[in-house]
Amino acid sequence: MDLRKYIAKNLVYLGISPKMKGYDYLKEAVCLCYMDETMSRNLTKKLYPTIAEKFNTKSCDVERNIRSAIESAYRNGGLLNLNTYFNVIIYTQDRRLTNGEFIGIVLEKVKLELNEDTFKTHEKRI
Repeated sequence: MDLRKYIAKNLVYLGISPKMKGYDYLKEAVCLCYMDETMSRNLTKKLYPTIAEKFNTKSCDVERNIRSAIESAYRNGGLLNLNTYFNVIIYTQDRRLTNGEFIGIVLEKVKLELNEDTFKTHEKRI
């Protein structure tokens, strides 16, 4: 399975609707951060402008649409699935995640899954 499919699967699992613009922006954000981890530490200066350029929009629109997508997942309870991701309580309804926190969590989950798949494939060859 490729990187974008892993990311898409995780976003849908967390209640991010593919019909939202924020879904596409989040998918691109996690992908970019996977390729270059400095992006995750420079959201406003590096990540949002890069996504905005790709989608022919403004950085502030990217940030707002990502925030709206996360808010939507918060409202429909999808973010509660974060706790089953890692088998620990990461998310409670008392605290909202920032865009950066959300992107970071999805990024770590994707990394874990891809490494697990790579390990399984390698194990089969041995």
